[in-house]
Amino acid sequence: MPPDTFLTTSAIVRAAFGDAVISWSELSIYPWSPVFRATLRGADGTPTDVVVKRSMRTRERVDALARWQRNLVEAGVPAITPIAIDGVDATVEADAMSWIAYPFVSGPPWDASIEQIELAGLALGRQHAASATFDDPDLPRFPWPEPTPERVAEDVGEIASVVANEHPDGQALADRWTDELTLFPTTILPAIRDADLPSFPVTFDYRVTNLVFSPDGALPLMVDFENGDVGPRLLDLAHAVLLFALETNPNPGRLLDAGEWSRFRDAYLAAAPPLSDVERNLWPTALTYVRLEFGTWHLTEGAEWDWPGNRPFLRDILTLDEHARFPLAD
Repeated sequence: MPPDTFLTTSAIVRAAFGDAVISWSELSIYPWSPVFRATLRGADGTPTDVVVKRSMRTRERVDALARWQRNLVEAGVPAITPIAIDGVDATVEADAMSWIAYPFVSGPPWDASIEQIELAGLALGRQHAASATFDDPDLPRFPWPEPTPERVAEDVGEIASVVANEHPDGQALADRWTDELTLFPTTILPAIRDADLPSFPVTFDYRVTNLVFSPDGALPLMVDFENGDVGPRLLDLAHAVLLFALETNPNPGRLLDAGEWSRFRDAYLAAAPPLSDVERNLWPTALTYVRLEFGTWHLTEGAEWDWPGNRPFLRDILTLDEHARFPLAD
């Protein structure tokens, strides 16, 4: 969404909050979607520093999302929750979307340290443990893709172009992606989709840009649940692994290395519900599923090649041997 649209959206959303607004920054604090800093009057009239962002499309889903977030907090898992605003309903409808105010929180910068990586793995494990027994009929269900031959051919062509631009001597690499993308609808997708994997509410956006780390070494706070739904936790874990440091600043210019993954994984497994035998057997397939389904988009339509450090990060996805780098056991 271009910046001028953010400005237009900002004015519309500010108006929807009416007299509760004390101050409002018209510029989005996030480059890829409209997220606005503001000071609003809380339910007791006290000025409250917040961020205002788009939430799920329907009021029922927004309310279900808040119930899930509160359930996590009650279980001791750090999670952002909506705040009450003076004279304003919890969910504001503006610009054909639902908007939510969350408290503004900050913490020490991401430093890519092994300690932060381990804490993130532990927090994800606890999040999954607390969510495993929670369900809400109004939460959306994971939308399985329905790739058509036309869409597969388009992905193959776009990846071939990326390989030509970023890895000119990589014909074998292009052939690998072509083979995998072509087989995705008939092999990888049904293997995951039809396996009846353990499913419960997961964020599908667990990465550094959505975590606020604590100066005292406590678990990081998850601040973005808006992409969440009820889906296979195995895919949520694989998604976190492959995209954990995407678009961070500073950007390490690569995915987690084998040693970092080992610490993240062990911390996760120590806190999460035990992986079933089916999940363990399908872990390599889940990694490939996420690389093809989400990695393809980030390499093509959603690519941010000029974001600092992102080009080597995306090249790492392009050439990744996910099975060798991210095993379930050393």
